[in-house]
Amino acid sequence: MLDDTASRNDDALVSALAWAVAEGQLALRYQPKFDLFRRRITGVEALVRWPRSSGAEILPAVFIPIAEAAGLIQPLGAWVLRQACQQAAAWNRMGLDLSVAVNVSPLQLAPGAGLEALVAQTLAESGLHRSKLELEITEGVLMEATARAAVNRLMDDGIAIALDDFGTGYSSLAYLRQLRAKSLKIDKSFLDGLPASLDDCILVGSMIRLAHGFGMEVVAEGVESPEQQEVLELMGCDIIQGYTLSRPITADEVPRLVKSCR
Repeated sequence: MLDDTASRNDDALVSALAWAVAEGQLALRYQPKFDLFRRRITGVEALVRWPRSSGAEILPAVFIPIAEAAGLIQPLGAWVLRQACQQAAAWNRMGLDLSVAVNVSPLQLAPGAGLEALVAQTLAESGLHRSKLELEITEGVLMEATARAAVNRLMDDGIAIALDDFGTGYSSLAYLRQLRAKSLKIDKSFLDGLPASLDDCILVGSMIRLAHGFGMEVVAEGVESPEQQEVLELMGCDIIQGYTLSRPITADEVPRLVKSCR
């Protein structure tokens, strides 16, 4: 009986998510990215949320695996990409020189998934210049030859690629060398001990030097204190995002924050 109940609950959640995707009932929040050298916000990361009638928002860590398992990740990913590109294009028309980063599921890079065509169509429809779009992939994608090939074709077309959550999975320096992504993102878990932990300082400093050696910029995510920001700046980190700068905010809040950081 418990298994039947759990199954019904799962089915109900999948049905609710399918409806939310089809009806555009998801929402985007934007986490600003602060350039430590230019001292200004240069871009944002688009983060999808699922608002419920209770007023709460379900985070992607909860519903993205459901979407992937239920075959909903393609329409969900397409919706996020279109909304983010349209919003970034609107900001650029306002005179805000911002790029937008969008997370990509490994399933969107599977053979026949059509991500490259979707990106081209979305850029054409939104009017966003391709140099203002960045796709974030996890390092696990690098282990699949077909996915690596798709990523390389996107880069050949001028789309920036960021390697997200580096060091949290099965890293391979050989794949890192082959990919030549624009950015490497250091996961929050490596920053939590900064600046008190010497081991963490050594590890993060090594990541930054490694990325710079491959010609990549470094983005530290989950920066939550001025002390973390200061030590990252001393290490030569390029960009930070996290609560020390701002929580994820609505599109309407972005222009005001950008102007306040100039």
